[in-house]
Amino acid sequence: EHDFQGNTHPDHLAADLASIRDLASGAVSEAWKEKRYLHRDGHAVWARLSLVRLPAIPDMPPRHMGIAEDITNRHQADLRLKEAVLETQRFRDALDHVSAYVYIKDRQSRYLYANPATLKLFGCSAEELVGCDDTRFFPPDTVKRLQAIDTRVFQGEATTEEIVVANAQGKPRVYLEAKTPLYADPERTKITGLLGISTDISERTQTLDALSESEARFRTVVEESPVAIFLHREGHFTFLNPAALRLFRASRQGDLLGTPVLDRIHPDDLDLVRKRIAQGYEHGYPNASLEQRLIALDGTIVEAEAQACPVTYSGQAHLMVFAQDITVRKKIMAELQESETRFRTLADSAPVFIWTSDTEGGCSHINQAWTDWTGQGIDQALGNGWTTFLHRDDLQVTQAAYQGSVAARLPFAMEFRLRHHSGTYRWISDRGVPRFAADGVFLGYIGAGIDIQDRKAAEAAILESELRARKAESLVLMAGGIAHDFNNLFQSLQGNLEVVGMRAQGNPFLTEPLNRALGALNRAVSLSWKMLDFSGHGFVQPLQLSLETWLPAYVETLRLEFPPAFDLQLACEPAPPIKGDRSKLEQVLKAILDNALEAAATSASQIRLRLFVDFGADRPGPESPGVWPLRRPQVPATVCLEIADDGPGVPPEHLDLICDPFFTTRDPGRGLGLPAAVGILTAHRAGLHILNREGGGLVLRLHFPPGGA
Repeated sequence: EHDFQGNTHPDHLAADLASIRDLASGAVSEAWKEKRYLHRDGHAVWARLSLVRLPAIPDMPPRHMGIAEDITNRHQADLRLKEAVLETQRFRDALDHVSAYVYIKDRQSRYLYANPATLKLFGCSAEELVGCDDTRFFPPDTVKRLQAIDTRVFQGEATTEEIVVANAQGKPRVYLEAKTPLYADPERTKITGLLGISTDISERTQTLDALSESEARFRTVVEESPVAIFLHREGHFTFLNPAALRLFRASRQGDLLGTPVLDRIHPDDLDLVRKRIAQGYEHGYPNASLEQRLIALDGTIVEAEAQACPVTYSGQAHLMVFAQDITVRKKIMAELQESETRFRTLADSAPVFIWTSDTEGGCSHINQAWTDWTGQGIDQALGNGWTTFLHRDDLQVTQAAYQGSVAARLPFAMEFRLRHHSGTYRWISDRGVPRFAADGVFLGYIGAGIDIQDRKAAEAAILESELRARKAESLVLMAGGIAHDFNNLFQSLQGNLEVVGMRAQGNPFLTEPLNRALGALNRAVSLSWKMLDFSGHGFVQPLQLSLETWLPAYVETLRLEFPPAFDLQLACEPAPPIKGDRSKLEQVLKAILDNALEAAATSASQIRLRLFVDFGADRPGPESPGVWPLRRPQVPATVCLEIADDGPGVPPEHLDLICDPFFTTRDPGRGLGLPAAVGILTAHRAGLHILNREGGGLVLRLHFPPGGA
């Protein structure tokens, strides 16, 4: 007897009464509808109600039977389904406006779906794309690589790789291909296809990774995207994908949902971000990225590159932001800039000439050493180019070398003359390489050079010295040959004169001229022997000789020949014997002492002779002063005879000339004494070291190998 109208929702009461009137009047025999009832606790309950008119009973009013089914849960599920369909369509609408290329493939790598950007890139419609594979759109080598990537994805691996594809104009474009498998079950055990997101990174744009045809697929696109994607409304986070959580160093969305977005922006970038947000709401967001600094939850400063676009999400206006962590890239760029600054500083402070040139040979960069050497400022030098400093005789060969290095793509090395700031031309040693762009276009040269004028002068001096040595050697050989021939003639003359002398005995008119002739001939023979000694081919009879025993007796003989003003001092240390010709060594010592006598002229002088064993302290080398006309014998220790005077010494420029034949600085001298001594020492395999003594005087050291060496 309870009135059902008290439980009927007011919105459905009129319709219920109309249905009952229709049943009572017989217009219909049954009716059903979905309606809301008011539960006794006050909330609305959805029910499916069926009304059937019962057979009439006399004397009773019409009766109706009602069957009600609670469909509240089903009705709510239908509402959620409608909302999901609406939300999926909104994600699809957002995907239609992104610049990234999004597509879905089945297990056979055939396309099932592509967004408008991809369809435009391929030049086909959605209907034409479905069922096609990559062979329709890419060259064979690219197809082979894409198929290899798809195979890895179908094995459960998410990949991100760069692919180079030539565009319609033939220029290469670089795409970042991010692919992930799509699963048919929540347990992620069965792969039904793959989702691909391709971004054209040639122009460094970051786009939305993807959305899919259904809410589940398109949510997978967002969640699997390597690009950070987050939504915010009225300045507060409303959604973040896993990449965004990693970007902000968050473990779950609850750490950031509802918090202000601007709290995650570096204070120095707040004004720029606010301005971009305001412009976006008013005029729409440009398809351009914005670099900004983000503050992660752990306080880390993250350099990011972000793009934003307005979307409708859950019926409300949001901003969808795509962000990518570029901290590493910025760090690398900063390190590159620091490295460039460091090496530019190094180049400007280097003592060598460092330069770069363009394809026409004009200088595009020079360092400070170049400007100091040329005497021109950087602007002036860059305007003129390096060829304006080049000696005209070197221009052709230099240009040929540069052009050859470009053709062979190899470094070059050459020497040429450049005009110094003093106005003279100096020799330069230059090394460099041609520079090429990635596409092989020639860009110019880079090189470094040094001033080698002093080295060139030293080489010329060495060459002149070698030429003089070769001339002296030729003269020595010629003198030896002439002396040998003269000795043969002298022996014949001497024999004939002796025969004539024997036959002319008792005849004073013949004996006297013959004796004079023999005397002159003997002097000629002596001179000839000196020439042989000078050539190093004189007759030597090497015998075991103890200099320690021989020297004191011979020095006493020399004291009788030398003027009283000359003081000969001798100091002998224990020394092993040598192999030597006593008479020849007497000539050597006599020639050296005669030179000292001539150098001292009439002034009093002291000459010191010292015999000792040298263990290598006087070996040839940069640390040993003076000159070595004869190299030191290659033995551990030598028997050394040192002769030192306290005269004026020899000028440094004449030190390496005093052993040359006929070289003399005194009018009475013939310049044959020391050359002959050098020849005798050569025959004894001895070394000779000549140097000026500190404090004045000349020192000669004769190094003999020991008798057993």
